[in-house]
Amino acid sequence: MDLSFGIFVVPVITLTLIITLYIHFFRRVADKRKYRYFIVYTAIVAFKLIKFCLGGSAWTFL
Repeated sequence: MDLSFGIFVVPVITLTLIITLYIHFFRRVADKRKYRYFIVYTAIVAFKLIKFCLGGSAWTFL
């Protein structure tokens, strides 16, 4: 398998952007607890959908 530099750069840029936006909006939101729960549950649903769309069962890693 050919590994290119882009395979590593794109995830690093994306993760940096996501963390920066999380911190930015975390400072502005009024109810920080609800915001944190929203982010966590959104991430869980996203990972389950990705796993399900890639052919695996969505319930295998509960």
